[in-house]
This record gives sequence, structure tokens and C-alpha cells, in this order.
Amino acid sequence: DRLTRKQLLFLRNPSSLRISNFSFEYLLLPPQRIHDVNEMDIPLETVKSGDSDRKRDSIKGEEALKDLHKKPEDLFVSFEGNDQRNPRNWTNRKKRRVATIVYVVNVITAMVSSGFALGVNGVIVEWGVPRHIAALGTTLFMLGKGAGPLIIAPLSEALGRLSLFHINIIAFGLLQVACALSPNIVLLLIFRFLAGFTASVGSNIGGTLTDMWAMEEAGPSFCGFAVVILAGSQFGPIAYGYVYQNLGWRWIFWVQFFLTVAAELLVIVGLPETREGTILRKIAKEKRKETGNNDWKVKNDPREVPFSRLLRRHLILPTKMLFTEPVVAAFSLYASFLFGILFLNLGAYELIFVSHFHFTPGQVGLSFLGVFIGYCSALLVYPLQEIFYQNRRKKRMGVGSPEDRLPFAFFGSLLLPIGLFWFAWTSNNSTHWIVPILSGIPFGLGSSMTFTSIFSYITDNYSNYSSSALASVNFIRNLFAAGCSVLARPMFESLGYQWSGSLLAFIGVALSPIPFLIYTFGSKLREKSKFKDKIVY
Repeated sequence: DRLTRKQLLFLRNPSSLRISNFSFEYLLLPPQRIHDVNEMDIPLETVKSGDSDRKRDSIKGEEALKDLHKKPEDLFVSFEGNDQRNPRNWTNRKKRRVATIVYVVNVITAMVSSGFALGVNGVIVEWGVPRHIAALGTTLFMLGKGAGPLIIAPLSEALGRLSLFHINIIAFGLLQVACALSPNIVLLLIFRFLAGFTASVGSNIGGTLTDMWAMEEAGPSFCGFAVVILAGSQFGPIAYGYVYQNLGWRWIFWVQFFLTVAAELLVIVGLPETREGTILRKIAKEKRKETGNNDWKVKNDPREVPFSRLLRRHLILPTKMLFTEPVVAAFSLYASFLFGILFLNLGAYELIFVSHFHFTPGQVGLSFLGVFIGYCSALLVYPLQEIFYQNRRKKRMGVGSPEDRLPFAFFGSLLLPIGLFWFAWTSNNSTHWIVPILSGIPFGLGSSMTFTSIFSYITDNYSNYSSSALASVNFIRNLFAAGCSVLARPMFESLGYQWSGSLLAFIGVALSPIPFLIYTFGSKLREKSKFKDKIVY
């Protein structure tokens, strides 16, 4: 009862059935494979029964039989040769276009994190709430941004990066409308936390870049990533100072909504999927449809792993690395300091430039241009670091060392306290207002240089587990920034402008040896690492 019409005909008169490139093996197939064959349109040149000939439809019988006799473990799809579906094989022009889009998305979602700080006074006036309560709008946004990647990272493995970009950008835009229409402070704070959570889609950018570039080629893209993280947040007050001054605090969110719509349109038009597993799943689906063989699949497909296990991995492993890996702990501390100062400056600049120089909210926003220019200047000097890295790599027969990513941070760690001391002791009535603004250039440049080295080193050093190591750094730096946004004003009011700035500069001096120490002892720390068998170097 399991024999088919074709098989019965073959048994009655084997010589009467001629099938191109299709042999007696057909009879030996197991029942479930026979079903697969019968579902196909097997090429039959001629089927003779008695004296009559009947023509049959034909397609690729040889390929069909070949697929059916493959073992399931052989039916994994993969990129072969110069397959243009592989993001690593895209042209440099396409890679730069994709990188630019994700940079723009990150800047737009980061702007409102700091831009709202200038609108806090408007919230205080409208609802009569204390300053520290109104300032929680920034704190909760950063808390949400720190917590978001813990959920978004495993989802990106299961759904792909592009889907997460669409979902989060749309949700982020709707939450801007919710913030703009908030009837009270409680709802505003809730919406700000959720907006921060969705804005953490920016954590996908690092993964998007490594999808397209190999580690040895990813240096310039990571410099852009570091600059975008810092400059994106710093651009908020520059953009929204005059918006708040002329239109009120609610219009900060309306403008942000329109920018978010533009970002989503940009993603729709120009951003393809870059995650390898997601692209391969699409290829496997096409293979199953073409061949009728349902065994085609993706090797180590995250969709076959329970989401709870992915979630545990992205929660537990970053925490474990934070407390067991000295490199991760040290660089998390340093990155937190760099990012925290950015949010301390939000309170400090407003205090100093309003009280000493009588700036309007719009002018206070423009006072951040010095720091913003400093952040972006790292892009101009980074080629020197890349030349150093590539030269060292050539001497090692094409193998790069993670430590060769760190000289950029040597100079950055020295520039950072110089800028902080400069700002601290020029923030007074006897100094022209341009002088403290210019102090932001060495501070911003030093921060970007150091930040670039931190991300590049961790990515190189932990390779297969770099996403978990970076998750530790990102979570701690956002947590630290959340606290700094609340502490800024009380600290500068109690310690004074000069000594508050000096305290930060002294902390910068204390942290400046970290890149030098990691450069010296990095290889030894790798040998002692619990992840050394999982590290590619």
C-alpha cells in the first residue's frame, strides 16, 4: 500500500520505464522520502506501457535525487565564495552607506536623551515639581537605555537586526508623541523610561558593523561608532536649546518625533538585513521551496534555541564577565566615567553659563559645540591609529594583536584631564565665555580617542564573546550616566565650579594608566582568562 503508481509500473516492466538521470535507487527510498519525490515534478522523458507512449512534465530529477540522499547534517546552507548576499562581500560603497544609516539612527535616538535636560525648567514651571523629580526624565531614559540591550540582543538573534530596527524606531517615535502629550509628571517619567528602552536599538550598531567588516578591517567603523555614541548625545542640547526657548519643552518631543519618522523612512529605503543567520534562514527557506526538501536549514540557528536560554545567556554572561574579567571591569569603569561626564556637563554648563555669562537656553545649548567638535575631531586623527595597527599586523604575518588598538587611548587619556582642568579654572566671571567652551575640544577629542580604543580592543580581544563583553560596558556606562544626570547640579553647587571640575580631572588622571596597563599585561590576562579557549587572537 506504500508503493506508488510509478513504482508499480517499474515492477511490472522495468524496461518500460525510462527516467532521465533517475535510477533504481528510487525504489530503495524510505516512505517519507518517497512522499517527497512524489510531491516533486520528477523528469520523465517517456513512460512506456504496452505500445503507448505518454509524455510527462520534466524538471531537475538528478538534483532532486541528490538532495534526497543527502544526510540531514549535510543540508546546511552557507555562503560560498564571493556570494553577494554575504554582508562581508558587499562593496565598500554599500557598507559605508549602511554604516551611515545606522549612525544617523543612533544620533537621532540619542539626541533626546540629553536634549530634554534643557527643558527641565519648563516642566518645573508647568507642574510645580521639585527639580530633582523633573530631572528624573533624563535618569530614567538612561536606565531604560541600559536595560534595553539585555532584551534586544537575544531578540536580534531570533528576529534579525532589521526587524528590531523597525520595531524599536516605530515604538520610539510613538513614545515621543506620548511624552509631548503627557498630562502629568508620572506619565512623562514612565514614557521617558520606555523611550530609553526602545532607543537602545543603537546597541545593534556594533553588531551591524561586525556583520560587514572583519576584525582587521573594522577599526575605522568602530571609531565612527564611538564618535556617534558620544556626539549623538551631545548634539541634543545644541539642537533643542532654541526649540525649548521659543516653543516650550513639549516641542522638544514633537521635533524628535518628526526626526524619528525621517529615520524610519531612511531605514525602509536603504537598510538591508546584515545578520548572517537571518540571511541564511531566508536562503534555507528558498531552498526548501525550490527542492521540496524540508531538511534544508541553518546550522546553529538561534530560532531553534529557546528564547529563555538566549535571554539567560545575555543576562548572565555579561554579568559574569564584568566580575571575572579584569579587562572588562577596567574598561567598563573607564567608559562609565567618560559617558558620565557628558551628563554631568548638562547640569554644569547650565549653571556656569547662566550664572556667570547670563546665557539664554539657546545659547547654553550652543556652548556644547566645543565638546561636540572635540568628539568629531577623532575622525580626523584616527587614520594615524589605523596606520599603526596595520603596520604592526603586517609584521605579524597578517595577524593583528588587540593591544595594537590601544595607542589611540594613550593620547586620549592624557587629553581628557587637560580639558577638564582647563574648564574648571576658566569658569569664572573674569574669563571670556569662549575660553571654557574651547576647553571642550581637548576633552571631547580625548574621550572619543579613548572610547574608540575601548570598543576596538574588547571586540578584538573577546571575538566570539565580544557582544557579551560590550553588553557589560554598555550597561554600566548607561547606569553611571543615569546617576550623573541627577548628581551634577548638587555637586557643582556644593563643591563649587572650580573644585567640582578639578575633582573630575583628578579622577581622569587616576584612570589614565588603564590603557597603558592593559597594553603591557593584556596578553598575560588573556592567558589567565576563563574564556581563553573561546577567545580568538
